[in-house]
Amino acid sequence: MKVNCLNEPAVLNRKRKAAKRLLYPFINQRLIQAADSNNLSVLIQVVGEYLPDMNLVNLATSLHRMAKLAGARYGERALVWANSNSNLLDAVLNSLASAFEKTDVGANASRHQSIGNTLWALGVLHCDHYASLRALAHLVKAHVETLKLYELATAIWSFGRLASYSDSIQSLALELMVAVLPQVKNCYEQLNLNLALMVYEGTADLECHAGLEIFDLAANRLCLSLDQGEASFEQFSALCTMALHTRSTPEPLLEAISDQAFRFVDQMGPAPLTDIIVSLAMRGAWSPDAVTWCCYRAASGELAISCFLAARKKSQPAGTAPPDVGTT
Repeated sequence: MKVNCLNEPAVLNRKRKAAKRLLYPFINQRLIQAADSNNLSVLIQVVGEYLPDMNLVNLATSLHRMAKLAGARYGERALVWANSNSNLLDAVLNSLASAFEKTDVGANASRHQSIGNTLWALGVLHCDHYASLRALAHLVKAHVETLKLYELATAIWSFGRLASYSDSIQSLALELMVAVLPQVKNCYEQLNLNLALMVYEGTADLECHAGLEIFDLAANRLCLSLDQGEASFEQFSALCTMALHTRSTPEPLLEAISDQAFRFVDQMGPAPLTDIIVSLAMRGAWSPDAVTWCCYRAASGELAISCFLAARKKSQPAGTAPPDVGTT
């Protein structure tokens, strides 16, 4: 049987493509197995081994899994940025930037997921890789109406978190907020509490009109979630950490936090509750009676008195002194 030599390159090319299609799922399986070992060094070794043959999904999985392990343990983030691994991380990021620029994302769910995974990883690792962020910003703006809520919230959170790293990234972040604002207006009521927390954190420090609008929408969604009792203790604690350290936290959200603190008072230790009490009392979001009651439930009488005085002083007209408080 004679073989047409003119067709051999085409046949070989088809075989290569078929082999690649089988290789990509295999690489992803190896990455997940390495990540499931909970050993970041093992994962980094596997990433280095297969990096030349990775596609977009493999690259995004690599970065996402590295960030997941690095964020779970103290000191692991330093391992990602260690001198011995920094060249590998740069190679992954450069390959990702190139892949995102060349890939037609379209409505492909796995590629959309790669956008969300990569943005989350960049935020967790505090990675200001401009080429990757520029390519991702372009894709988010181009496909904002087809992104899932998680992908949209992650984009807002990641760009908001990294905006302060450089003027160029801040420009990307501000342009992105303008582009996603209409979509956020359409769907913010569908955000669950975790996604609303991400959006709130991502826009807390962005001083632009679109960012402030998104921030207010997230705060409204958080108020509703708190009022409906949707927050777990872990979610409530995360919200307290953010809200009490954000100067622009809206008053209705502070009031919702103070209401929920009664619900979780028995689960809080004295230290976190003290932070909440002092912050809310100084900002006048709690009544003196509420402050005193909560202090006596979970902290010392001395703390109760100081917070009582702080709250009463805040509510007293100028020129009048707060009343004496006993130590019952």
